[in-house]
Amino acid sequence: MDSPGKHVLLLELGVGDMTPSIIKLPFWELTAKNTNVFYACLNQAASHGPEHLQNRSLYLQGDLAETLSELRQILTAAH
Repeated sequence: MDSPGKHVLLLELGVGDMTPSIIKLPFWELTAKNTNVFYACLNQAASHGPEHLQNRSLYLQGDLAETLSELRQILTAAH
């Protein structure tokens, strides 16, 4: 993650709010400590993150299977 010019996407898929210390908090910490890291979260339930990550995070609400299927269709149509 410390390589110049390299960017990292931390993609959190379907993680609930019941155990944030396992995935959410470490992802938030990595994003906060590294300017080349971007955090994205996709969950069925509405979710939000810390204020200090607003410019380096994205929160999407939706069904994981449906969202991945739609992305696949978009990518297939683009090629």
